[in-house]
Amino acid sequence: MNPKEKLFFVGQKIVSSDNCDQIEYELLLRYGDPQNAHFPAELYEHFVESEEAYREYAGFLNESIPSILHANPGALFSFNIDQQELEYPELFEFLDNLSETQRQRLTIELTENAPIDHAGSYYASYNIKAVKKISDMGYKVAFDDIGSGINTFGNLCLSKDYISRVKWSYINLSKYVSWDQSSGLIKFLSEFADSNQLDFVVEGIENKKTADELCRLGIKFFQGYLYSKPEVIAS
Repeated sequence: MNPKEKLFFVGQKIVSSDNCDQIEYELLLRYGDPQNAHFPAELYEHFVESEEAYREYAGFLNESIPSILHANPGALFSFNIDQQELEYPELFEFLDNLSETQRQRLTIELTENAPIDHAGSYYASYNIKAVKKISDMGYKVAFDDIGSGINTFGNLCLSKDYISRVKWSYINLSKYVSWDQSSGLIKFLSEFADSNQLDFVVEGIENKKTADELCRLGIKFFQGYLYSKPEVIAS
């Protein structure tokens, strides 16, 4: 069996305190039996390490994403793009194939791993030209896991005119620092997002106490097991 045939997406809800009726999911790649699926780290790494291999993954995206959008007409979705994918024309061919209406319902989340190889020259390791191109195509762009990998605050500032959302994972930091220490960073990021008309999503929320503390800081977008475990999405 072609490994691509066992790939599918699950979705985890992104909750808005300002709009309880809004239905939004982050699409997460999975492999295998839906009852016992996992993120296929090695297979995904294979897909993104060369343009030839990526063509197969782009084919999967061309089949799965439009199908999900069609089967869930009232929902918004986001899905992750590795920085290496920005180097391949097949990504932009896939994005170009979607209609204007479909693009309005889809957010592209840029993950934090630095690209393996550059197809062209650009400043440092961050492909701001590709980010701008995705934005110009009519997609919303999210800056995922701010503070991790190459998704630094400096690169956030560099791309803030082309993105609509910043995401930050509370659970990663909570292992190492107290709430009093992390709340200052959360407030700073939230205020930066507000001042630049960006949504600020806090991920990794697992209990009501954390959610209540975030609400007191004025956070409006939440994601985590408290609200939703990843679930199979109709396609």
